[in-house]
Amino acid sequence: MTEKEATPGGDDPLRRARVQLHATEQALRRSADPATSTHDDRLADLLQVIEQINAELDVERVLAMAAEQVIDIFEAERVFIADLLPDRQIRFRAAVTFKGRPVPNPQNEVSHAVVRDVADNRRPVLVENATRDPRFAEVSSVINLQLHSVMAAPLTARGELLGVVYADNRLVTGAFSPHTLDLLGVFANHIGIALRNAQLFNDLNEARAELALAERLRAIGEVAAFIAHEVKNPLGSIQIMLGALQDRWQEPDLRAKVFEMVPREIHRLNGAVSQILEYARQTPLLKVPLKVCKLVQAALDTLAPEVREQAVEVRTDFAEDVPTVFADGERIREVLVNLLKNALEAMAAAPRRELRLAVRRRGAGHVEVIVEDTGPGIPEADLERIFEPFRTGKQIGSGVGLALCQKVVREHGGRITAENVPDGGARFRVSLPLSGA
Repeated sequence: MTEKEATPGGDDPLRRARVQLHATEQALRRSADPATSTHDDRLADLLQVIEQINAELDVERVLAMAAEQVIDIFEAERVFIADLLPDRQIRFRAAVTFKGRPVPNPQNEVSHAVVRDVADNRRPVLVENATRDPRFAEVSSVINLQLHSVMAAPLTARGELLGVVYADNRLVTGAFSPHTLDLLGVFANHIGIALRNAQLFNDLNEARAELALAERLRAIGEVAAFIAHEVKNPLGSIQIMLGALQDRWQEPDLRAKVFEMVPREIHRLNGAVSQILEYARQTPLLKVPLKVCKLVQAALDTLAPEVREQAVEVRTDFAEDVPTVFADGERIREVLVNLLKNALEAMAAAPRRELRLAVRRRGAGHVEVIVEDTGPGIPEADLERIFEPFRTGKQIGSGVGLALCQKVVREHGGRITAENVPDGGARFRVSLPLSGA
């Protein structure tokens, strides 16, 4: 049976770990002394450690766990985990002793020749007596450090070299065996996989942080543009009129114009500030059983003067089987009034002004409200971002109106969407769950 066949969803690290360990176990059982149980114990320890290390998504924790477990399982005196940099220099990422203490100046404590040999050839190396090994006996670091037992293995993931794990024992010759090296090779494979997963997770978090920062900066820019448009313009108008009033106070027409304009602009300023505060505020919902058809009619009655003034024809289609919803009536009424206001504003210059309202049951658990107008519709470029705060336009309205609508609807567990009507105009759909979840 192949590894892929034995491990459904074949990329799962833990399943691959079990397959590799099983294969190694069988090989060791065939070659090891049946009277010894050391290898079986190490295999059991390794399986448990691999499960733990594959579950870790912090790079530094993976390195620390790997070094600690190599010491515990393989009875090493010291363990080093290192990278081979492009300039052939070695960078140490972990260096600890069997007492759990950091190794000072690790650059001077290992054989760089062994590390480079493992990195270059991508295969484990065992040195049972370094001073007599023809591969390294003449290497100055081996002589100077008086190395005895050394084993090292490459850390790889998907064919990429991520580093080298290096274990030594300076006191005992032959502390490590070929069987020990086989086990270290298996463990090194999983250290590499865990490192790659942790690095990818770290990269993902950094990308998310950068995206969040970009979103915050964009939001700040939109707020600034909104304030410049909705706050600065009224202030400018007031300033101009007051300046003119200083020189022409005696003109009754000008005084009347100022007294009419200033309160209007102050009201506009107050509305802009209120929108920002309302969007930022977290208000608990006061849910009660509601008849949605009555709520829509109440919102329409609120705007009856504007409807008459614009000579808008209103068509309603309220289904008879619409059940009661559990919702905050005042907040939902604000949503409906906002949508109706936007529709009336969008139709202000339209040759045909028709407002269509529908309420119907949607599926088993929702009630849907539809608000449709015969205005110019929504520009295609704005459709995807129409519910973002501080966006403006003829159909969108000004400020945070639609963003507030979306916020309130989502707080009820519902959904609001916008689309263009094929024969002209815009259509908004508000879907509310019966439970108001």
